[in-house]
Amino acid sequence: DESTYQQADITRKEDLERIMADPGDRLAMYFAVPPAVAASACDALADVKIPEGTVLALEKPFGVDQAGARDLNDRLARLVPESQVFRVDHFLGRSTTLNVLGVRFANRVIASVWSAQEIESVVIRYDETLGLEGRAGYYDHAGALVDMIQSHLLQVMAVVAMEPPATLHERDFPRRDHGRPAREPASGRTTLPRHRAVRGTTAGEVAGRALPSYVDEPGRGSRPRHRDARRGRLRGAQRTMGRRALPAALGQGARRQGRGDRGDVPEGQPRSRRPRGGRLPVRCCASHWGPDHMDVELNVNGGDDPFELERATIAPTSAKAR
Repeated sequence: DESTYQQADITRKEDLERIMADPGDRLAMYFAVPPAVAASACDALADVKIPEGTVLALEKPFGVDQAGARDLNDRLARLVPESQVFRVDHFLGRSTTLNVLGVRFANRVIASVWSAQEIESVVIRYDETLGLEGRAGYYDHAGALVDMIQSHLLQVMAVVAMEPPATLHERDFPRRDHGRPAREPASGRTTLPRHRAVRGTTAGEVAGRALPSYVDEPGRGSRPRHRDARRGRLRGAQRTMGRRALPAALGQGARRQGRGDRGDVPEGQPRSRRPRGGRLPVRCCASHWGPDHMDVELNVNGGDDPFELERATIAPTSAKAR
């Protein structure tokens, strides 16, 4: 197949008409642009004859706030039917997230215990070894909360905490069931208490490479906003998975030494009934998910003392989790 490149201003009607002159079998328009440009492009598209069946796909950030997102939705609704609009978050296509879907809904032994009654807490963490890498100007207006936590990590949390969808149809899975955990905090509050959130802009060293604090990064605006953190942690609870509150923690950070993005860590509830006399470890069953690993920690009998429990890890034999 041949690929061609055309230089165009997608906010100009004339340029859009030129691009759509030969749409082929079906046209897909992928918006990998800032929210303001996406809104202007939608305005220009309103004056253009859009080929039937055209798909509009938009990467995050989808608007800059709730009002902006709703406004962008209204603009899109005037262009094509909702079934032809795709709001894309590439974290949902990562192997770690897809593994959650497969393990949860295709394995009876896991599905029966994946609930707030059996899972004590969930940690979703994404730590990077990179710094800003020239993105200081962007982070002047975003920060880790907007760039990572309220989009990517909330999406992953929704996959972990959502009720089993009736179908994988777009009406049930992405639009209704997947969005419910983010809309239903256990406290009923739409704001998070200050003591439940932590942010930071600290300097660090990763693999022998010194990285400056965010406030000292080159390319910052003339009036740095110190509240725009490069890393952050949030703790809350979702009233899902059996309608009980499930404690959850979301975290993201740059300049973090270690394995990189850790993924999901569901940790099991302590057994309410067990034979007397055994000594139970502090932690119960836990699992760790990541892009290149998926393992489960279990309590097993010790090698010498039948009443002493130890931790054992079950992991795939291949180097990369499927």
